This record gives sequence, C-alpha cells and structure tokens, in this order.
Amino acid sequence: MTVTRRTCLLTLTLLFQVHRRIGKYYARSAQLKVSKLYRELKKVRKEKATLEAMKPRTRRRLQRTNAQPNDDSIMKVGCHFTYMNEVWMCDAVSLAVMPPDPDFDNTNWNSAERYTNPETQMEGIRRDLRMVVPPFLYGSMIDGSSDHFIAKFDHGMQQQRSNAAEHVREVLPIIMNGELDRDMLLGLDSNKGKYNLLPPVFYPKWNTKDKCVFTSNVLLDLGLCLLRGPSALRAKKEGKYINTHTVAKQWGLTTVTPGFIALVAILTRFGLSGDPEFVPVGESGITYAEDFKAYKLMLYKYYNKPSIQSVFKVYNDTIFPSQPADKDSNVRCDDTRYIEFMACMSDESESEVPT
Repeated sequence: MTVTRRTCLLTLTLLFQVHRRIGKYYARSAQLKVSKLYRELKKVRKEKATLEAMKPRTRRRLQRTNAQPNDDSIMKVGCHFTYMNEVWMCDAVSLAVMPPDPDFDNTNWNSAERYTNPETQMEGIRRDLRMVVPPFLYGSMIDGSSDHFIAKFDHGMQQQRSNAAEHVREVLPIIMNGELDRDMLLGLDSNKGKYNLLPPVFYPKWNTKDKCVFTSNVLLDLGLCLLRGPSALRAKKEGKYINTHTVAKQWGLTTVTPGFIALVAILTRFGLSGDPEFVPVGESGITYAEDFKAYKLMLYKYYNKPSIQSVFKVYNDTIFPSQPADKDSNVRCDDTRYIEFMACMSDESESEVPT
C-alpha cells in the first residue's frame, strides 16, 4: 500500500513538472510568435504610411508661412523637380526632405531597383531631390525651417503643373497641325471604354509596332517647347539657332531624364483628352499619376535596351543639339550635389559633438 502511494506521488510530481515545462515552452513559443507578428505589423504600418504619403491628391491647401529670402529659389527648385523628376508629390515632400538612408547606398538608383518597394521608391526620390537642390538651400531642408521649405517647394510644383497645362493647350494644336482624331491617337478601346497605356500618338507615324515608343514628332516637339519655348519649334523647322535663354538654361540642363520623358507622355495625353484640369485622375478616366510612374519604371527597367537608348538619344539630339554625346549622361545624373549634401550633414553632426 505504501509502495502504491509513493508511486502515485512520484507520478503526480513528474506530471506536474512536465506540465510546468510544457507551459513554459508554449509561453515562450507564443511570446516569439507575438514578437514576430509585432515586427511584421510595424513594417506594414511603415509601408502603409509611405504609400499614403505618396498617394496623389487632387487638391491640397497650402500651408501659410512667412516670407523668407530664399523663397524664390526654393520655388524654382520645385518647378525644376516637377519637370525633370516627379510631377506629383503631395504629402510625400515631407518624406523627401529627410536625409537619405545609408542602408540603401548600394542600390542602383538608375535601374528598376528603385521600384522594389515603397521604401526604395521614396529613397530614390529623396536622392533625386538632393541632386537638384543647390548647396545654399541644404540648411533649409534639414533645420527647423524645413516646414517652410516644404510649403514653398510644393507651391513651386503646383505652379509648374499649372504652367505646363496652359503650355500644352497653347502649343499642342500647332504641333498637331489640325490632326485631332483624339480617340484614335489616344488608343481608345470602344468595347472597354478605356484608353491604351501606350497609345498610337507615342509612336512614329502612329505605328504601335514600332519599338521606339515615346519618339513621335508630337512628343518630341512638345518636349522641345517645354524646355526651350514655343519659338524653338519655329527655329527647328527653319533650321535656325535654338534660343538658349529658357528654363533649360536656367536649370543648367544638358540632357533629358526618365521623369521628363514620362512627363511629356502624360501631358500629350492630357492635351488630347479634353480634361479641364491636369490632376492625377482626369475626367476622361486617364490615370495620369499612375501612368507617369509606369512610364518611368519602363524607362529605368529597360534602360540598357537599344530601343530605350535610342529614345534618350532622339530627345537629346532634338532638345540639346549642341551638346556633345555622352552615353551615360542620359539617366546617370551628376551626383556632385548629393555628395555635397552628405558632407554638409556630416559637418553639422560633428559640430554638435561637445569638445
């Protein structure tokens, strides 16, 4: 009887210890799972915030700020960035002015790598901005006046979009020379009621089987007018010298960028669509903002293809005929300003260290 009781006690003790160890194992396992889920949730929230910030909006009230000496310069940077890099930024400007992340230093920003995810996309915009902003404005981006920089930069972008829309309405009928079969040129699918992403107007002689997309005379002439003014169109036809006192000269441009070619493409569609406003989604149903991103991705992704190389060459030969040919200058912009910005950041960090 004593042996049986002792055996029962030992068995109960053993079961209790096993139960306790199993409980600790499951508790630890559950804790690890919760930690993993929390990390994933944090990552998703970060990506969502980035996407929300980059989401184009039709209208946004500008923040009122007091005038400062560099306001005109900041607005000019916004105008430049709109034409050559990004058409719509909205709330993403507040993310773009943040310092670049060193973790992305090995990313090839002149390829489709910049579109890997929303974080790399924003980082690419961040680095593009630092190639456009002159050194004397770096302080306005990184100190307490960054809100003022954002407001003026955004104002410059809005102003340039408005100017571009008016410019297109003025010169496109002249470029088209009366040929305005809009549905055909925009590639309207009557069955689906939608417009083709790569419509006939993008191709030479409206031939969609041609590999040289974006190189129709309409797009090339519009691009020439945007950077050189309407008079450049007449000078080109008459074989005369193209005026250099234009935004191309003011901004120190020598080559086109993927952003500029994508801008010319969506502005051409806008001019033919009849939409009253140049906004991310037109009344025609054309998604200008999303299509702009698609065109940029295409140009970056297939940059090394001969057909895309020829696109950049044709634009540069048309808009910058006096510039020497440079195989790598089309997309690979000079990063001197980016290096200067990083040096400026480094100097400021060192000055804050107590001696």
